[in-house]
Amino acid sequence: MEIGTQALHTYTVTLEDTAMRQGSGDLDVLSTPRLIAMIEEVAKNLMSSDLINTESSVGTYVTLQHLKASPIGAEVQVRVTLTEREGRKYNFTAEAYQGDTLIAKGDHTRFVVDKSRFLAGLSR
Repeated sequence: MEIGTQALHTYTVTLEDTAMRQGSGDLDVLSTPRLIAMIEEVAKNLMSSDLINTESSVGTYVTLQHLKASPIGAEVQVRVTLTEREGRKYNFTAEAYQGDTLIAKGDHTRFVVDKSRFLAGLSR
């Protein structure tokens, strides 16, 4: 995958995505933890074409500024862009929009891992 490669996915905010349901707040608006999960999902899916069937990717770093609340029913577009690749390490910038309004921005890092070795390491 080349630097600058992007992926975009649109999500519709549901009750399950809210801060109230996620336990991160007491309002029915898109939660920050769910927004982070959306970013991770888009980056993971973008990387999938670089992986063989014995590999996966794991998120290791996220920074996020959640700038604006999104209500239930809002469409949120999440865009990730590959900014750096160093061996097994992939760095992305992430942005989320509701319409033309930037609602979040940040950075995300993922590493390619061998599935078997990674899982075996959990028991050590």
